[in-house]
Amino acid sequence: MRLEEVHVGPGSPMVGCALRESGIGHETGAITIGIQSADGRPRVDRSGGAMIASVEIEEGDVLIALGDEGHLESLRAL
Repeated sequence: MRLEEVHVGPGSPMVGCALRESGIGHETGAITIGIQSADGRPRVDRSGGAMIASVEIEEGDVLIALGDEGHLESLRAL
C-alpha cells in the first residue's frame, strides 16, 4: 500500500461528479482520502461537517489516494 497524488486531467469522467458518485473506489480499488484544488487548497464540503464525499471533482484537482500499484494505476487511467 502506498499514498499517491493523482491529478484529474481534462476530459476525465470524474469531472463534475461528487466523489461518492464517481465510483472511484469501486472501479479502481483505490481509497481517496483527500482532494486538493489545482492551487493546493484542500477541498471539503463544509456544510456537511468537512466531508469530502460530496465534493464535486473538478479538472485540475489532485486526489490523495491510498492503494497498491494496481489500484493507483487504475485511478491514474481514469
